[in-house]
Amino acid sequence: EREERKTNPDKKPTKRNNNGIGTASIVQHIHLLYVRAKRRWTDDLTWHLQHAEFAKDAKSFGMLGKIYSEALQVHPRNTALWIEAAAHEYFGYVVDERNGGMSGGGSIKSARVLLQRGLRVNPDAQDLWLQSFCLELHYIQKLRGRRELLQIGLKTATNEIDDDSDV
Repeated sequence: EREERKTNPDKKPTKRNNNGIGTASIVQHIHLLYVRAKRRWTDDLTWHLQHAEFAKDAKSFGMLGKIYSEALQVHPRNTALWIEAAAHEYFGYVVDERNGGMSGGGSIKSARVLLQRGLRVNPDAQDLWLQSFCLELHYIQKLRGRRELLQIGLKTATNEIDDDSDV
């Protein structure tokens, strides 16, 4: 690669892949440090939130559900935590390789269960009721969009069949 740059200085260097064995062990070690800190300072919510942010940045999405469940066990009265955990369950954090972003792919059932549990613990929390309503509206919009796509697909397929039968 160095020889190529000497002969062709206009060529940009390629990115190196930093997803090796060493990187995974470093991420795992940082998760362990967060777990120890949360065990030491159990009442401090900021450790849970920082650990969740780190898991999102490190793309440790399997660990993220465990982080939220531990945080909800310790802090059941925090409504923002219930909402964030439900959002994680519904929207998910699936890496989309095509455009480099994140795309949804979670479970509506799990998100509903989380919000219902949150409402059982905090029955007077208006923001939980509002987010539960918004979740259902979002799910209905998703179903409508799917139905429209399927109907468009059916219409184009029937139009193609009709066009072929005229010949």
